[in-house]
Amino acid sequence: MGENYYADLGFERRIANYDVQRDTSIRLGYNFWFNALGYQIFPKNKGSRVNFTEIGAELFQVLNPDGTFNESSNTFKITTNFKNTSEVSVWVNPNWANVPVTFKFDDSEDLLVCPPLPIDAYQFASAGVEWNSDYRKAFFYSFNVGAGEFYNGSQFQSGVSFTCRFQPIMNIAIRAQYNKLDFPLPYCDVEFFNITPRIEVFFAKNIWWTTFIQYNTQADNFNINSRFQWRFRPMSDLFVVYTDNYGVENLGVKNRAMTMKLNYWF
Repeated sequence: MGENYYADLGFERRIANYDVQRDTSIRLGYNFWFNALGYQIFPKNKGSRVNFTEIGAELFQVLNPDGTFNESSNTFKITTNFKNTSEVSVWVNPNWANVPVTFKFDDSEDLLVCPPLPIDAYQFASAGVEWNSDYRKAFFYSFNVGAGEFYNGSQFQSGVSFTCRFQPIMNIAIRAQYNKLDFPLPYCDVEFFNITPRIEVFFAKNIWWTTFIQYNTQADNFNINSRFQWRFRPMSDLFVVYTDNYGVENLGVKNRAMTMKLNYWF
């Protein structure tokens, strides 16, 4: 990606790099490659409760346009899949990053009280475990927990989700995620919390209504997204979407919109 690349649809996150100390954005191009590797081991005992165990790796490497090193983010995971479809995973995530700008995760505008992290080469790693229950059942759940280093500090993260199916009428799900970032003085610690309920109602095989609600303290946003969808013929849909955004602290309205979209397959 060249430094002057602009996405016609959406945006490219790595192009614009915001420098907190100088209050400006620096546009940088990059080259990257991604590899996903996996090896599955099946038990020889036919009566085993284990379906398979997979040893996997996801490797994400980034270089600057001049070929110098920018970032390496990797995940090594061992997953055991049981015959009742439940899974347990253990992962390790080593990272190396040459950060070209000053940056911070807290929302304080006073740089003397909460200064940004400096331009530097960072090396950090974390580990965690995740469990997913039998998703064939009407009620299923998952949870994860992880901890480790984070740039020049430390991180603790945890998450949980619950899903309940009332077939064929509706699905109800709720997901929550908590992150705690601790940094040495004079940098400020940060806590993030995100909760996302979701409701799906099915009026017929081709008509359904989905509502997402998100409470996000990192983005200081409370969002409601409600979508009605009618598939009146194969690959042809009518969408009516209502979106509402509020501030987390005072619940003041940020913006709201009603949108209609029609897809027709010729």
